[in-house]
Amino acid sequence: LVGEITGRWGLALIFPAYAACSLAVAGLAMRIPKQAIATADHTVRTSAILDLLRIAPYRRFLAVTLLSYVGGSMCYSFLAIYLNSIGLGDEHIGRLWLLLIPGEVACFTYARRLADRYSPGALMMAGTVIGGIRWILLSRVTTPALYGVEFLHGISFAVYFPAATAYV
Repeated sequence: LVGEITGRWGLALIFPAYAACSLAVAGLAMRIPKQAIATADHTVRTSAILDLLRIAPYRRFLAVTLLSYVGGSMCYSFLAIYLNSIGLGDEHIGRLWLLLIPGEVACFTYARRLADRYSPGALMMAGTVIGGIRWILLSRVTTPALYGVEFLHGISFAVYFPAATAYV
């Protein structure tokens, strides 16, 4: 499906499409309560998965996570191809991938402080909005601005995933 879409409308359409997915995820993340409502009773039951699926906030959490992964997988599959199509060589693409790490380290360093101040839903929303902005900008800018835009990935990832883990 993604191949058909890109064949018809071009590679640059992938990024705004992912941005739209990110906004949908952000909207769903706002509906996740501040604290998880289920408590663990440390017993194993065969119906545990069905019990979880009966909890509306958990279903919303799964929807947020699913949309995030689906959109991300689509974009990451084509990111190097797209960057190459706008004239970047393998060396520059590799450097862009390296820029993900400093943003992640910075945000993971302060993850506990962020978690103390904001709810998991708010942090997941912030992470997906930042990610959506990144994807929109990726379709619009060229080097050297791409280096700044790629730094946003580390921030979006490191804000979103600790919050998702804390929610579970």
